[in-house]
Amino acid sequence: MGTQRVGTRVGALAGFLLVLACVLAPRPAGAHALLVRSQPANGSTVAVTPDVVRLWFNEEISTELSTLRLVDRTGAAVPGTRGHADARALELQVPDLARGTYGVFWRVLAEDDGHTSSGTVVFSVGASNGVLAATSGGGTSATALDTARRWLGLCLLAGVIGGLAVAYLVLGRIRRRDGLDAAIDSARRRLLGGVIACAALGSVVAAVDAVAQARRLASGRSWPATLGDLLASSRWGHLWAVREAVLIALVPLVIALRARGRRRQAVAALALALTLAGVEALGSHAATVGSSRGVAIVSDAAHILAACVWLGALPALVVLLLAPTRRRELVRASGGPFTVLLAGSVVLVVTTGLYNAGRQVETVGDLTSTSYGRTLLIKTALLAVMLALGLGSARHWRGISGTPVRRMVAVEAAVGATLLVAVAVLAGTPPARGGDAGSAGQSRSTSVADLLVTVSAAPNRPGANGVTVLVASSRRPPPAPVSAVTLDVGTQPGVRLTPVGPDRYFGTVELARYGDGQLRAVLRRGDEQLTATVPWSVAGPGAHGRRLAPYVDGLALGLLAGAALIGVGYARRRRGSGPPRQEPVATLVGS
Repeated sequence: MGTQRVGTRVGALAGFLLVLACVLAPRPAGAHALLVRSQPANGSTVAVTPDVVRLWFNEEISTELSTLRLVDRTGAAVPGTRGHADARALELQVPDLARGTYGVFWRVLAEDDGHTSSGTVVFSVGASNGVLAATSGGGTSATALDTARRWLGLCLLAGVIGGLAVAYLVLGRIRRRDGLDAAIDSARRRLLGGVIACAALGSVVAAVDAVAQARRLASGRSWPATLGDLLASSRWGHLWAVREAVLIALVPLVIALRARGRRRQAVAALALALTLAGVEALGSHAATVGSSRGVAIVSDAAHILAACVWLGALPALVVLLLAPTRRRELVRASGGPFTVLLAGSVVLVVTTGLYNAGRQVETVGDLTSTSYGRTLLIKTALLAVMLALGLGSARHWRGISGTPVRRMVAVEAAVGATLLVAVAVLAGTPPARGGDAGSAGQSRSTSVADLLVTVSAAPNRPGANGVTVLVASSRRPPPAPVSAVTLDVGTQPGVRLTPVGPDRYFGTVELARYGDGQLRAVLRRGDEQLTATVPWSVAGPGAHGRRLAPYVDGLALGLLAGAALIGVGYARRRRGSGPPRQEPVATLVGS
């Protein structure tokens, strides 16, 4: 059977599995559900008790795992409330309330990828003084451990996809001659052994992630019962189940493929690898864009697939460089297929990355003024370093001497692993899309000692604003608990914030004018005093910047056109030098 027929089967099976994932999770997704508006409005004063407090969100939320809680100014829960949730809103029926200030603490689970967002809406009944308010935009529940699990999962995903790509798209294109058969078979078995290990560990990491999500959402319930609800009733749970099933299925499949590779097993393994990339895209920020959602998901799937091929191919190349026999000949023979595979991956990574950036970052200024934009710039810089390292190592392939190339490839792989840290952080950070947040306000983060301090303010305009400070230590266990937090802003030094939950403090400040400035949080922990300063900007009416999308879209199209011209020229030169003699894929993957 020829290459074309094998490719058709791969595409058909991958398409079927992706359709299955979509059927299991048919609704539009949202990576971070942010509060759009509330009734009563955040920071407002009402003359009489409202019958219902209602909160609207920009994305669909889990009706089973999202909560509201009403507290008075001391933080005590108000009895007699009853909550209700629908696809994009939370509702809380409240009893008659005495004059004073009240806070509504909310926490929602986004339907697609399980990110939890939380915040506080504050309103006063019959009086405007004493508003404690906090952040209506809220923050996500992502912690350092969440980011570490995400990073490890991405590394293992790259190991699966990249290992399979090199095993069949590189080694499968080497002409078997001059006694290289045994070296090729040996290298493929080692690569498939790595794929088995990555798939098995990936399923374990996914299981730990599901348990962590359930424990975070338990809220007094047993986490096993919450886990059942999470998997049965949330879109994140459905996508998780598909991903876990694919990883588990890959283990025995690749074991059989490694022992005695057959064509159907190879096709199935490649199709499952494609499915993993598709499932990742279905649960990503791309699924939350307001328009052209389908195009954004396809672009993100291509981006994930190409990135995993590129990053996973680097440790696979190290395996080839460490071949016990015929190493020099094997690496030289694989140079052409490797170059084509990596060049195509790089082009897809760069062009789809540019397109995706235009969908997730609203304006050019957001690249430097938001956490998402700054992390994206770091990712881009690491990508440029990888490109430079790759070009440097490629120059030595023809005259390969062993150790120098191994070192360069190992360094490139290490930079790639660091790049995946930035990707993991981006996955847990709300995109910088100005239209999504509505009246969510603004959030900024900084680090001091071992603490990550996040300051959020809403509605972030001149006048009374509610401020929330979230504190998280990177050390386990933390050296000591934070006992007090005060806030300095403008002419208001030492505004004491009230603790409203574990590592969460809120209070009210007056923002005097539009423009740039800073907020300073002073944290008391044991005998030490720590100061965290964040830059702050109060946007004026109609404030806007130049949209990023037109610039990056034009650049992506230009790069894609240039790559297409280079590819056409390369193909013509290959045809002019005669058709390459190579063994059919059907023979290479086994009888």
